[in-house]
Parts: sequence; structure tokens; C-alpha cells
Amino acid sequence: LISLVIPLLIGILLNVIIIAIAGVVPMNASAFARIGIVSLFSLLYVASFASLGIFVSSVTRESATSLIILLLSWAMLVIVIPGVGGVMASRAVVIPSPWKAQSDARDAWEQAKDEYLARHPEMKGVAFGSGHWSPCENLAGPLSADLARDNFLCQYRFEMVRQVTVGQNVSRISPLGLYKHAIEAIAGTGVCHYDSFMKQVKQYRDLLKSIMMDKYPLDPNKSYWGDSYDCLLYTSPSPRD
Repeated sequence: LISLVIPLLIGILLNVIIIAIAGVVPMNASAFARIGIVSLFSLLYVASFASLGIFVSSVTRESATSLIILLLSWAMLVIVIPGVGGVMASRAVVIPSPWKAQSDARDAWEQAKDEYLARHPEMKGVAFGSGHWSPCENLAGPLSADLARDNFLCQYRFEMVRQVTVGQNVSRISPLGLYKHAIEAIAGTGVCHYDSFMKQVKQYRDLLKSIMMDKYPLDPNKSYWGDSYDCLLYTSPSPRD
């Protein structure tokens, strides 16, 4: 166990030194606390396999028999079970490819656009003029189309996270799966980090929407922005202006 722990601790120490010198990650008290917990879990992970080796050797008479049992155990716990977890998750939660999801999101946007223009035919050529919000264009149409696309993508990302979570729950039977997911939770990486990041993105998007609505007021009960179409006479300033 000592012969395994020494290179493990040396590797952790070298990585910490490199990260500290690079300055990419702030090395504060919280970071060192997480590194300490990760190191402890790593020691327990190594100790579990060392203990398994001692246990199998104590109940078998031949070293060759214990070697075969340990190789099979290692293959099952480290390779087979985590791999089966991923396969089961992909079968239990089926999601389209990223390209298919982007295509479906564009279709949702186009469908919402067509539905809006069908309800408000007077807004054809007005609501989706430049393709972005401006004070001289209707905002209700682009907003409804963007919401339709974003709702689809949010649901797609939710299914992605759910698929990974199902695979993790299955692979937790394996010491490797349990160790990996514990380290990700402590370090704030992996699917935990992705889920947290996407929640922050949603909060930022809602905040940006609120700011835009304050800058360009929109009455949701009207099919156009403002009280008249006079702003449609506005023309963009030339680069010289």
C-alpha cells in the first residue's frame, strides 16, 4: 500500500504545484480543502483494491488462482460495470444527436414564427426584419420564436443530464464509478458543473431578457411594438456617421 501511495501523493503534489504556478485556478483555502478531500478519497480507493488483493490471497491456496480472480474482479469493477452503465443509460434515456437537436430547435423557431405571422398577418415583413431586436421592429414575434427554440434546447439538455445521471447511478456499483462521481462532486466538475453552469446561463438569459424588455417596452397584448409604425422609416446610420 505504501509503494502505491508514494507515487500517488507525488503526482498530486506535482499537479498542485503546476496549477498554482500557472495561476489558472485560484489556490485559496477552499481549493486546498477540496484537494485534501480528493487526496483522502484517492487513498481510500487505492486501499480498497489493496485490501481486495489481500482478502483474495488469504482465501486461495494458489497464487495463480488469486491472480485470475483479481484480474476478473478488476475487469468487472473497472471496465464492465461502468461500460454497462453507459449502455443502459443510452437505452433507458434516448436523446437525438446534437446536430438533430439543433435542427429540431431551428424547426421549433420556424414553426413559432409561422404561427405568429398566421395570427398577425399584418406583421409580415415587420416582425422579423433584421433578425435581431431593435426599437424599430416588433419584439413579440422574435420573442415567441426564441422562447420556442430555447424551451426545446432546455429540454434537450435536461434529457442529456438525466441520461448521464442514470449511467452514474448504475456505475456506482463499481468502486471506480463511486470514486469518480465522488471526486466530481467534490471538485465541482463533470455533470455537476455542467448542470450548475446551464442554470447560471438560464439566469443570465432571463436577466438579459428583462433588461431588453425595460429598454424596448413590449405590450404582450399588442401585435406590434409601440403605438405606430413610424419607426419603420428609421434607417441605420452609415459607417461614416
